[in-house]
Amino acid sequence: MRPAASVPTDDETADTRSPGGQPDPTTDGVRPFRPDRLVIGVDVGGTKTFAVLYGPDGVLATHRTPSVPGGEGVVHAVAHVVEALSAQSGTPLENVDRIGIGIPGVVDPIRGCVASAVNLEIGEDPLPLARLVSASVGVDVHLENDVNAAAIGSAHATHTEGDDTALIAIGTGLAAGFVLSGRARAGFSGASGEIGHVPYVADGPLCRCGQRGCLELYASGSAIDRLWPTPPGIHSAVALFAAASSDSRAREVRDTWLTALAHCVQIVAQTVDPRWILIGGGIADVGDPLIDGLRRTLLLRGAASPFLQHQHLEERCLLVPDSADLTPRGACLAALGTPA
Repeated sequence: MRPAASVPTDDETADTRSPGGQPDPTTDGVRPFRPDRLVIGVDVGGTKTFAVLYGPDGVLATHRTPSVPGGEGVVHAVAHVVEALSAQSGTPLENVDRIGIGIPGVVDPIRGCVASAVNLEIGEDPLPLARLVSASVGVDVHLENDVNAAAIGSAHATHTEGDDTALIAIGTGLAAGFVLSGRARAGFSGASGEIGHVPYVADGPLCRCGQRGCLELYASGSAIDRLWPTPPGIHSAVALFAAASSDSRAREVRDTWLTALAHCVQIVAQTVDPRWILIGGGIADVGDPLIDGLRRTLLLRGAASPFLQHQHLEERCLLVPDSADLTPRGACLAALGTPA
């Protein structure tokens, strides 16, 4: 078990400009991950468990399997996807240097434990997942919260890992991950970045966390699903932003959603003040209309407040190109803790 979740840095990506300068990191393509040894990254989600084998040539193989709820089920699913990936690629597990796992819930990377992963039916008692998987497959394992792993992977992919970086991950839910001074930060209790459960509307609807009016109800992918329902197989956010060009109701829904997202950006900026605020997750499929709309919303806020205008929030926001391997990549980077 390796306690550090250090992020490999690249001196060539260090940004030396003022926050008011034009963004430099690449956002129109994902930088490949080519570690100098064989590593496996695993993304454990509520419905599927996805694994990637990396080596000096980049992605060598991928495999996914349905997730299985409960502690024993999660261990079995991770071990199964790792063994299947090994068989599929013809790579003996003894040749794999280590495994990085990203998983939702309250994660202790030092102890390799996870608790309170509701969608996986892991309760408050810590599950020593790293130790159990390592014992099953015979490879050293590092455990990381999935959003923090995605933040590490996103920072690497966008060349921003040399600066303090935050990722606002927008999917069914809403959360933030932080890479500060080259390290993922989970906070004292492991709840760092749970911005989705910051109340936004005092008398709003009841949230699954027990509070009312949480940001997740207004700035997540599920919020768009509720406000702009679409037929199965149609990405509701993509449909909403497309419709907004000619439909006044769609523009109203889009702008209300963007206002809530701008509030998320402001929370992250005014509490952590990272150089870069990345916007990622399934919402990235919207592309330029999303990041352009967010920047316009932030500019409007800044126009009414010299305090906000000075922060140049619109110039610090970048859209992370959608890539299925950002969480596995970040879990591997955290596990390696050395330049990749």
